[in-house]
Parts: sequence; C-alpha cells; structure tokens
Amino acid sequence: MLYLILALAWFSMAGGRRAVRLAVFSLLAVSSVLLFRFEADVFPIIPKLVEAKRHYNEQYDNGLIEFSRWSTIDKIDVAPWKPNRKVIWINGGTMQSFLRKFDGDLDSLKKIEWDPASLPYQVARPGSAVIIGSAGGFEVLCALSHGFKRIVAIEMDPVICGLLKKEYAEYTGNIFRLPQVTLLADEGRSALKRMNLKFDVIQMVNSHNADSLLSGALSISETYIYTVESFKDYWNHLQPGGFVHILHWNGERLFATALQALREMGVDRPEDRFFIVQYARGFNHFFLKRGEFSPSDYETLEASVGANGRVVYAPNKKEDNIYYRMTADLETTRRGSSVNIAPVYDNSPYFNQPNRIGQFRFRNVQIKGMGESIVHYSLVYSNSIYLSILGLSLLFSFFLIYLPLRRRSLGAGQKSLISYFFFIGLAFIMVEIIFIKVFQLFLGSPAISISIIIFSLLVSSGVGSLFSKSFSRLLGPRLPAVFAVFLAVLLTAYGFGLFRLLDRFIFLPFPWRIVVSFVFISLAGFFMGSFFPDGIRRLGAADKVMIGWAWGANSFATVLGSILAVIASINWDFTVVLVLAGIAYLAAGLCSLIAGRTKAA
Repeated sequence: MLYLILALAWFSMAGGRRAVRLAVFSLLAVSSVLLFRFEADVFPIIPKLVEAKRHYNEQYDNGLIEFSRWSTIDKIDVAPWKPNRKVIWINGGTMQSFLRKFDGDLDSLKKIEWDPASLPYQVARPGSAVIIGSAGGFEVLCALSHGFKRIVAIEMDPVICGLLKKEYAEYTGNIFRLPQVTLLADEGRSALKRMNLKFDVIQMVNSHNADSLLSGALSISETYIYTVESFKDYWNHLQPGGFVHILHWNGERLFATALQALREMGVDRPEDRFFIVQYARGFNHFFLKRGEFSPSDYETLEASVGANGRVVYAPNKKEDNIYYRMTADLETTRRGSSVNIAPVYDNSPYFNQPNRIGQFRFRNVQIKGMGESIVHYSLVYSNSIYLSILGLSLLFSFFLIYLPLRRRSLGAGQKSLISYFFFIGLAFIMVEIIFIKVFQLFLGSPAISISIIIFSLLVSSGVGSLFSKSFSRLLGPRLPAVFAVFLAVLLTAYGFGLFRLLDRFIFLPFPWRIVVSFVFISLAGFFMGSFFPDGIRRLGAADKVMIGWAWGANSFATVLGSILAVIASINWDFTVVLVLAGIAYLAAGLCSLIAGRTKAA
C-alpha cells in the first residue's frame, strides 16, 4: 500500500517541480531501506496454524526449537518430541516428520511391524527399496529392520539431508552412513528415471506439499510423482513381485491414475494388481504389486487394518464402491464425479487439485475418508488465491493504465504499439512459467532447476535483444511478424512434444542436462528477446512519452499472464498454455504490422 501511494504521488507530480519530485523519490528510497532493515518487525514470519493440527507454535513460543535453518525450498526446524524422538517442522509446522533415536546396532534392531510405514517391508522380498520423500528416515529404519540389503532414500530438501548426515547423524544411529544406504538430495521421480535399477519396494509416505494445499498453489515438482507416466516408471523399476506403497489422502485418484497407466502399458488383468485400505481420519494405504497378491499378502495386509480403517479395494473382494466402478468403466465413473478424479498426466500434473479454477461447488463428493474434507478446503483456497490475484490485476490495470491512457488522444498506430507490448509481455511470462514447470522434471531439484531455467531464458533473450537491431536492418518492420510466426510454430511443437523429447535425454549426467535445457530454452528465448527492444525503438521514434506506458502495459501483462498460465494449465494442460503464448505472439506481430501501416499512411 505504501508503494502504491508513493507511485500515485510520483505519477501526479511527474510534471511538477524538480524539488517535489526529488522529495517523493527520496521518501521512496528511504522507505525501501527502512523496510529491509526492520522487515522482521514489520512483517514477522510467525506461523498462525490451527493448534489442534500442529504444535509448532507452542514449541516456538517456549524456545524449544534446537535447530533452525532455511533451505532453498523450505524452512526447517527441529525440536524435542516424545521420548526417543525429535520432530522436524517444515515451514513452521505446515508439514512434519520425525527423527527416531537409534543406537546404530543393526544386530539388536527388531523388526518394525507396528507402524503402517513398515507394511511393504513385511510383504516384499527383503532385497532393495527406494523411498521417495524419505524426510526423517523412519522408512529407511523400517527397511533395515526387515533386512533389506540396498536402500535408496530420495529427499528433496538439502537441509534435511544435511542434518541426517551431520547434526543428527549420531542421534539416528548413523544409518545414512551405512554402505547399504544411499541418500540423494533430488526430486524423486527425476532421480528414479535416471536409475538403471529395479527394486522390491518403491515407497512414498505422504509425499506432497501441504503448503500447496493450504494456499491453493499446488507443488508442481512433487506432483510429478503421481501421474500416469510416473506409474509407468514405477512399474518398470519394480522387480517381479515388487510393491509400490503410497500413503496419500486421495486414494480414488491414485487408483484411477495407476489403473490407466497399467492399461496403457497392456498389463494383463491390471485390476488385480491393487490393494487399498481407507481410513476415516488418516491416509489411504495404496499398494500396487507387479504380480498377483498371494494368500500371505492378503493375510498380512488385512491384519494391519485397524478399527478406523477398512479395505475398499482388493482383487479377492467385490463390492459397490467407486473403485470397483472405475475398473468396470473408468471414463463414465470419472464423468459422474463432481470432484476431479481423472487420471493425471505430466502435461498437467496437478494431482492434488480436485476442482477446476472457477468451479465453486461440488454436486457430489465421491472421495471418502480424510480426502472428503480436504477437497472442500481446496475448493475455497484455490479459487480465492488465483481469482483474487486475477481480479486485483485487472482492477489495478483498469485504474492505473487503461483510464490514464483514455485521457490521452492516441492514434491508431500508438494503440497498436501499446497492444503490441501487452501481447509480448503476456506471451513471454506464459512461456517462462511453463518452461519452469516442464524442465523441473528433467533437471531434478526444484531450486537448482528454476535458477538454470530462468538464467537460460534471460541470457538467451538478452542475446536476442542485442542482435535485434541487426535483424531489424535485415527484415525491417516485418521483424516482429516473421519472428512471431516462427515462435508460434516452435511453441506449438514444444507443447505437443517437449516432454517426449526431454525424456530421451534424461539419462544424461547433470552437466549435460543443463546444456540440453539451455539449447531448448534458448531456441525460443533468443527470438522472444527481440520483440521488446524493436518495439521500444519504433515507439521512441514516434513518441518517446509513450515508452513509459509501453512498460506499464508490458508489466501488467506479465502479472496477468503468470496467473492465467497457472489457471489454464490446471483447467487444461501445458500444451494449451504454450499454444496460447504462440497466439499472443501472432497477435503482437499483427499489431506491429498495423502500427507500421498506420505510420506509412
């Protein structure tokens, strides 16, 4: 609000005395320094979560936090918990995991059978396991207790990986220093795709970001582990008789996605490969087996079901519920559900998003258990976050860009050039947003991949800006139109084939994957970078006063385009967004041609 007031003051006084303008500018500069100096007091980062859900606030207020560090992804805190346990608080209690005290003596370690996380190790052959989202490492301890000889733990947050190997290594029995245990700081699906190994257990325990559920901004990187393509990867990385074990609130959509994957792969009798337990106040236990469930499997899994849970799907049973209806006719069942339970693909990996943006109610809720309440929260949060940003963007642009421009008598050429800057801003940010999402799976760690993607796009577009004058001499006023046609074709091709193309290179070492990413991004970025400087030169030659308004239109389009890209990718997919970006570039090229003809006339 302070910056808005100062911006309005600067706008209203821009034509006034130099002393007044200097005073406003000085006030703006001083306020910036003060905000940075006292930001912790003015905007304290103190969690305000429901106490019944987490106990972070209580531990924070009582000074019980014994370790605290920011990573490139999250804020990580560690505090005492129950005897022989410590709690890892992620982002101020939004998520949590636990450190279990262990003396490091594997010979005296008894089999862990009392915790649901140990179930896959009770039924699988004691060979190898990969754990995606290993967090505090309890699942690793479960695997060790059942004699697994090779364990790969993949944890996205590097701070959690560091504290397990350093600050709390002794507390956890140094299990991550054992020769049979490998800990990777990486994105789970990306790391698994690069492994030329098969496992007896692939496990994910609540591997999604609750921050995303609470804010409506769902985690793109993590939801790549719940797509049709991901289940194909899991199946191909399983030993015969191996298990995929997932704890998640949305068992219905997990089943639909995995079933679709097996059907697309031509697996014989895919409906016989699942066993699902649903809990009224907890996560669903989802099992996928590469083989048929044996009588001993049924005995172990059914015996694990507590009073609060029930088996909702098993090959040896039959009842009238949504799971069995999906096996009979997945498409009809999907269409009959107001909550989105459609199979999820990499091209729109919003697994945790149960509604389209703009959908304000559910006619029916066929998701049961814990998910029944979560989908209602998501309906509120996702709409309120995305639509409020969209509404505010339109509101501010109307008052601060559209109305002031209405006061000026603009010619047809000037209107076309302002529209030109709007369309290139819209297109550029839409491409950037989708590149960030698509290349995260290819590169791995979100923090590193985002830096590489933005660096590649900015460098390549900067080089394109540098050469734009040379291209302008060659093509003249036709430059934006020619480049727009090229980009429209390229972005459409990327929309339909980029995932398949990148999949061919995902097995390369990380430095080479950076090179491949840079090449693919730069191919678009170089041409995208030429539009803005070419337009500024043409606008400056016609009316330099309008350059500021061009910047304003471009900036507004950037804000608008970022939220529209997310909404379109949720409601449709990434391909639609890239095609829309191509259309926006074509519109910019058309505006440029209109402006050139008006000037000539």
